[in-house]
Amino acid sequence: MARVVLWFVLGAVALACLAAQSALLCSASGQLTHLPVLNIVLNPVLNTGLSALQPALQQGSADKAVRAGELLLQARNALGGEARLKSAQRILAVGDIREVYSDQDRSGEVQFAIMLPDRYKKIETMSAYGGVKISTIRALNGSQVWRDAKAAPSGSGRVTVNPPRITVQGPGQNEIAPIRNEFARQLLSILLLPPPSLDVRYSYAGQAEAPDGQAFVIDAIGPDGFSARVFLDKRTHLPLMLSYPGYAPSSSIHVSRRESVSRDEARKGGDRQEKCDDCDRPKGGPAEIQIRISKYRTVAGILLPHHFVSLANDKVFEEIDIKAYRINPAEITAASFEKK
Repeated sequence: MARVVLWFVLGAVALACLAAQSALLCSASGQLTHLPVLNIVLNPVLNTGLSALQPALQQGSADKAVRAGELLLQARNALGGEARLKSAQRILAVGDIREVYSDQDRSGEVQFAIMLPDRYKKIETMSAYGGVKISTIRALNGSQVWRDAKAAPSGSGRVTVNPPRITVQGPGQNEIAPIRNEFARQLLSILLLPPPSLDVRYSYAGQAEAPDGQAFVIDAIGPDGFSARVFLDKRTHLPLMLSYPGYAPSSSIHVSRRESVSRDEARKGGDRQEKCDDCDRPKGGPAEIQIRISKYRTVAGILLPHHFVSLANDKVFEEIDIKAYRINPAEITAASFEKK
């Protein structure tokens, strides 16, 4: 319908121009020579056409929203049913993580905890620099965001770990938005549901060739710059991938290592000397971020993905293998998300 009306508008404009030219309102070359009179001819035509076009465009947007809802319902049914998905109010997941940043390739353990409607925490523990274990934490606790980093004791001198940076990605954003958006994308990739605290709207965006097969594409848009493009397998209806505009990440581990010194060196101030391995590493630039999702297995009646590969501009920077999920574990409480 929208296309028909659009062609009507374009045709009416062309006819109006021909009429204007016959009235010597256009030159022989088609250039306008009497704009005020031409406006009198064209304005009623354009206003009528655009008025007719607006409902058709609105109907097109509504149709896309309806189609997106149908596809999401199919996908949620494939995962276990919307009622069962919504019953998962607390989630605890543990697994292995590998991070790749330019000349660094680190492996370790990852844990994330979710408590709806608005609590999220991710802990990454890596081995770095002589076997030192470094844990970085970022968390959303309602309307508060906090971050922390800790290092296990080491015999090679005192180690200071700088907390992971939070990248503010849009004008007017504060530190809450990036973590809240990360939380929403994490929940979408697991349950295909956003947090209840985030108002997300969906629109059907067509079909595409995803890395693992043909997919239906749905755009998800929310406040504070939240966006995600969801790719659903045409055959199984399961999520294959999420993508969104973001920034190529830098390492989440930044270490300042104070070297051991002798007593004589300490008296001379040698104990003040630090070696900063990567604390000034610059952030990456704008990038298309993809999260590829696979290896679905049933946990508590829900089909959950166990493998996530994250890419920035087609380059892998993170890989996560979930070893175990726990749904609604008793140990996840509001206190679990407070900074200690």
